[in-house]
Amino acid sequence: MTRIMYDSITPSAIPTTAALVAGYVDGAFAWSTADWARFPHSAKVRIAVFPSTNDGHVLDVEQGDATPAQAPGWVRMRRAAGVDPTIYCNTNTWSAVIYAFHIADVSPPHYWIAHYDGTTTIPSGAVAKQFNDPPGSGGNYDVSAVVDYWPGVDGGPVTNPVTDTDPSYEALIWAMEAMINNRPAIAHGPNAGQPNVMQQVLAGIVTQLTTMQQDLTAVQQAQNAMKLTGTGTATITVDLLPGS
Repeated sequence: MTRIMYDSITPSAIPTTAALVAGYVDGAFAWSTADWARFPHSAKVRIAVFPSTNDGHVLDVEQGDATPAQAPGWVRMRRAAGVDPTIYCNTNTWSAVIYAFHIADVSPPHYWIAHYDGTTTIPSGAVAKQFNDPPGSGGNYDVSAVVDYWPGVDGGPVTNPVTDTDPSYEALIWAMEAMINNRPAIAHGPNAGQPNVMQQVLAGIVTQLTTMQQDLTAVQQAQNAMKLTGTGTATITVDLLPGS
């Protein structure tokens, strides 16, 4: 089930009947105690804009607030405080945030993604999508689609859904696809409109990662069924230029 969440720099603009509301705990638009009290029956999502703020469920990673490189440190700090954190960013920044967690060797957090396409479809790997802003949202607020259960916000133990050793490769696949979509096609000549070489390379990697994910999942299912124990090794070869 998809839920709708409201967030705004003007709390009074949000309907008090909202099931979920998101507001700021620091910065120029920090909500007051009275602002939060307007929503006694709403699930509340607390957003920090400064990476030094040891508070909140979400860090706002966008221009003027935290940077992708600062996100891993904030997540590490919040986990130490017993919180299961989320990073907010837009679709163009998401791949940079994923890469920042990879090079910092910090298990990725949950993701709340901004993509104003007007649809409530939440991208794979995210727990929420901000899909509309004023005036399209209907008021002085943004609206987001949220999964039925948001770890860290709806309670439950701290979880790290994607780690560097997770065989799903979901985060890496999404990052590759984002890079493909953000690169222009060939503009001129007989191959105009066709994917450039880098797009072809990345598309090949995505295809192979997807196949590897499926193969590893099948192996794990077989091991679970047979209750195998012990250790082993495997070699996986990735051809960066398929067909070359």
